[in-house]
Amino acid sequence: MTRSLFGALFALGLLTVSPVGKCDPSSGDTYSIDVVSDSEQTIDSVASFNEGLKGLSSTARVNKCDLVLVHMIGGTLRNRVYGAVCRLTTDRDVLLCADPVFGGFALSTNFTESQRTTLDFMRRNCPGG
Repeated sequence: MTRSLFGALFALGLLTVSPVGKCDPSSGDTYSIDVVSDSEQTIDSVASFNEGLKGLSSTARVNKCDLVLVHMIGGTLRNRVYGAVCRLTTDRDVLLCADPVFGGFALSTNFTESQRTTLDFMRRNCPGG
């Protein structure tokens, strides 16, 4: 799919920013977790997920994500991690997280779909830098 098609697929459902949480981890860095609302962030997140799948030698690609979360470390998009439950081109739902800055990626097929599950998965598997 093209970048513009991904933007069109996600833009309708992702028009407003919805903060999920703001924390101060023990490292002293502040971070926030928000629902992705920007079409460029959506394109970036899907590209990051697809790069992770490609790195696993998978031919599957992301077809659709219902809710994409972004974890902004230090409050900036320069250091970010994405997490989402997505439907792949194989018609399988998976829980994904990806760190486009440092290249981290994780995938799970055994999960209960919820925002809390996605947040916990991101923190455990893609903590960012």
